[in-house]
Amino acid sequence: MTMKHYVLDTMKFRLVILVFIALGITANDAFGQPKQEREFSIQKKVLPITVIQFVDKLPKTIKRLRFYKEIDGNKESYEVKFKYQKQHFSCEFSIEGVLEDIEVIEKQKYLSESIKTYFKSNFKKAKLLKIQKQYVNDSKVNPNSFLSSIISSSNTLTINYEIIAEVTENSKRYLREFTFSSNGEFIGFRNVAPSSYGHVLY
Repeated sequence: MTMKHYVLDTMKFRLVILVFIALGITANDAFGQPKQEREFSIQKKVLPITVIQFVDKLPKTIKRLRFYKEIDGNKESYEVKFKYQKQHFSCEFSIEGVLEDIEVIEKQKYLSESIKTYFKSNFKKAKLLKIQKQYVNDSKVNPNSFLSSIISSSNTLTINYEIIAEVTENSKRYLREFTFSSNGEFIGFRNVAPSSYGHVLY
């Protein structure tokens, strides 16, 4: 083998390695990290002051008010959960007390046909276990005003759909969290770790 051929072969080998690395990174980005949430019940007094102020201004007729600290990988957050007007709400705040989003349980019959078609087309079996409308807080209004706009069904809010589903793929069953846009377009999914099964369905 000449020096020229040796150099060319070495460059080709390095190029192949780089391609495999790139493909590996792409695959990880596509599937994301597994959802490994842990949730702990906490008392109101340990919440950040901004969250306590939010809670104190909630409608007097709410039911099942609960407070939690959630850990998902390296991320920590607080959740305020309650039932109001026959709907289940989950309000997520950052560890600093900033409202990030509000999720509301949705019934399967209200899902768009495009979301239903996605599951029928991509999986041999799909059982939808939990459906939530996620209202992303990208506004500058205070948390209680943001909640009021959700209750009044404002059409100006940014909505995603989060769906926990048990799906069958290549003869194997997976528990996954799927995200869709307000138009029913598929955004992505994360596998749900077995240890998070009970928590994510609550």
